Amino acid sequence: MPFQVLITPTPMFAIADVWGDVSLMSTLQLISTIAEDSRLHKYPRVLINFLDADGALGEEERRLAGEAAAQNLKHLDRVATVVRRNVITGTTEASAVQHGLSMRTFDTIGEAVRWLSAA
Repeated sequence: MPFQVLITPTPMFAIADVWGDVSLMSTLQLISTIAEDSRLHKYPRVLINFLDADGALGEEERRLAGEAAAQNLKHLDRVATVVRRNVITGTTEASAVQHGLSMRTFDTIGEAVRWLSAA
């Protein structure tokens, strides 16, 4: 299935729902789309929901995705990603944080919302 994203603003943050086949190219395009949309609509935080996405990035691709997120999304206060528990490695989060982005990875939307909603 083609990779797709729907960004929905809420009063405190935006939610980017993602579905379809995940690749490094689609992830980099997603980061670019969120960067542009967040500047246009001025939301300070974003939740990226990968729960309906298919596949997973390799370790090097995850590192590159984290670095790209940091480079393009540093203007955001917080970025939360939600992925299935069985695909969490911590690589993307660690890379993003190492490059200066406040990012956390969760396996439930509720946990991500709590973190994004905290002061």
